[in-house]
Amino acid sequence: MRITGRFGQVAMGASPETILGSINGWDLSEGRNYVDVTSFLDTNKVSVPDLPDVSGNIKGFYNVDPGSPAAGDSIPWLEAAEAPTPTLLKLSPDIQNTPMRFWEGLAYLDMKIDVQVAGAVTLASAFKAAASWTRH
Repeated sequence: MRITGRFGQVAMGASPETILGSINGWDLSEGRNYVDVTSFLDTNKVSVPDLPDVSGNIKGFYNVDPGSPAAGDSIPWLEAAEAPTPTLLKLSPDIQNTPMRFWEGLAYLDMKIDVQVAGAVTLASAFKAAASWTRH
């Protein structure tokens, strides 16, 4: 089944998790480096994969509507980015049709706020794994 990103979701923390509102995109990279293990008499370079480097981005709109779950106040997102400790992220591509399929793990977040006279105020976070991530 092919899906649209329309029902994607980003949540933070554990029981109860905080669903981030006003999010309009996320991406996740599990890029790997490769270690050269070429030996004498090999006819070409030989490599083995290193561990995945889990990282990604979250983007959305600045929202000052506290207590509005559908819209979602931006404060928990900002606080997670300002914290010196990692936060638990749960990234779901489709909570309506496949709610049990998601990626999650601890991550450090940073924050970029973009304010333009002719546009919406947006937020963007790059994140980096702080521990092992799992795909469910």
